[in-house]
Amino acid sequence: PADKDRIDSGIRDLESALKGNDKSAIDSRIAALSTAAQKLGEKMQADMQAQQGAGTTAQGATETPQPKEDDVMDADFKEVKK
Repeated sequence: PADKDRIDSGIRDLESALKGNDKSAIDSRIAALSTAAQKLGEKMQADMQAQQGAGTTAQGATETPQPKEDDVMDADFKEVKK
């Protein structure tokens, strides 16, 4: 929730900076928003890696690896030009 609030705030700040047409203010707001979004992305990635490492789904159920089937099909084709 705190990261979402920072991103929402960053978006509002950037929108107001865009109205002012001040390039340095816009650039600084973009950098702040990018940093907040990057931190959220890092947390999401860490959570996904933790779930994968534990072998659990989002609901917490343990997954058993299923053997992969070979769904590759070879086919011949003929290119038709008009």
